[in-house]
Amino acid sequence: VLKLASEGMSITFISSETDEMLRTCSRLVVVRDGKVVGELIGSKLNSADVMKTIAGDKNNNKKVIEITNVGGEN
Repeated sequence: VLKLASEGMSITFISSETDEMLRTCSRLVVVRDGKVVGELIGSKLNSADVMKTIAGDKNNNKKVIEITNVGGEN
């Protein structure tokens, strides 16, 4: 795989091993449920950012708490 990449070939590489991805890839695309959820290139291609992208948004942009009609005494 590395030899082909060094020759300029594009390769689709599927892995769940972070270390393997970092050793092999110059660009990483994370796909979840058939949708691209992140792309990492260059300085963003590091273990911490890869794990954050893979984990995704735990709240899925849902409201965690909503408070209405809160009052107090003056």
